Amino acid sequence: RQSVLAMGKISVSEAAYLTAVLHALKYPAHAVNGVLLGSFADGGVRVEQAVPLLHSDLALAPMMEAGLALIDEHCAASKSQVVGYYHANAVHDNKDVSAVAKRIADKIHETVKERCKHEACLMVVDNLKLETVASKMRTSTDLGGECGVRVLVKNGGSGAWVASPEKAEIEGTEQGSAQARLVELVAKGKQASLVDFDNHIDNHSLGWMQPVV
Repeated sequence: RQSVLAMGKISVSEAAYLTAVLHALKYPAHAVNGVLLGSFADGGVRVEQAVPLLHSDLALAPMMEAGLALIDEHCAASKSQVVGYYHANAVHDNKDVSAVAKRIADKIHETVKERCKHEACLMVVDNLKLETVASKMRTSTDLGGECGVRVLVKNGGSGAWVASPEKAEIEGTEQGSAQARLVELVAKGKQASLVDFDNHIDNHSLGWMQPVV
């Protein structure tokens, strides 16, 4: 019998949501990924920050490992924890968890479970849903909570990443304020100033792991 691993409430800060989406919007022709930082409490997950990692070759293990090692150092210094992974596909209408995304998410899940006995989550940016959000915002203020991302948890039987039994709470998305903030940031070109690990490697003067919003 397949079962979703027990996990309590998942909440995502507005800043983490905006960072992941802006990363995807900066590189619309590329797959992008990053790590979610936060804390575990009462069996649930609180995502406070999204740290952008790569936009070039997500399957390049040395780059991924180097980025994750630096994030671990950051977590040790800031008393935060790795609580999950985010991913956006390169193919515009592909909302599935790709093989590369699954491999990285599985690895992070395994590492988190070994370290602190908790379950990491996976946040997937859905490009088509983002278009729907933008279209709706031009004609209506009622988005029905649609924000262009899905939060998944690991199925204990099949090992697949599936929708959380309890809908994740992404701050500001039910009221539409987070989506409105996203539109405002994009209008100002904020995505262009986002720095991921790839950018930092190319130019060390660019600050990485600093809050984007």
